[in-house]
Amino acid sequence: NAYIQAIDISIEIWVRIEDLSSCCGAYWVFGPAYFEMAPKSSTTKLYVRTGSPAWNAVSGGANEDQWYCYTVTHATGGSTYKIYVDGALDSTHTAPSGNPQFTAGTGQFGTNNPGSSYLDGDIAVVRMYNRALTASEIKQNYDSTKVRFR
Repeated sequence: NAYIQAIDISIEIWVRIEDLSSCCGAYWVFGPAYFEMAPKSSTTKLYVRTGSPAWNAVSGGANEDQWYCYTVTHATGGSTYKIYVDGALDSTHTAPSGNPQFTAGTGQFGTNNPGSSYLDGDIAVVRMYNRALTASEIKQNYDSTKVRFR
């Protein structure tokens, strides 16, 4: 198993939520110790979970039927995850103990519970990198792709 805290990683995803009030599927989840980004229907906000059971609110991207680009980065040796929304830094989160794992074969997009809960919306682009992208690279990716979603 590879622990996210022990590797460089960036994940970018373009997603549109149809209905936040009924949404329960994750944008993505990697386990078994969980690294998950998902909307919470009870608050119509986006949350990131970096270890069980810690959920942290993300301030951007809470409107229905609107495309958003989310990028999460992590650099080796730290426990801080940076969350970017539409190419701009939104928040940082520190993972609790438990080392969220990035285990081959357990990554899921559009659900956090296959067979029972799925994302009520669309996922158009997923990019994963084996390094922590810089803020300028994230902005460049966003700027070069956003014309497809406006």
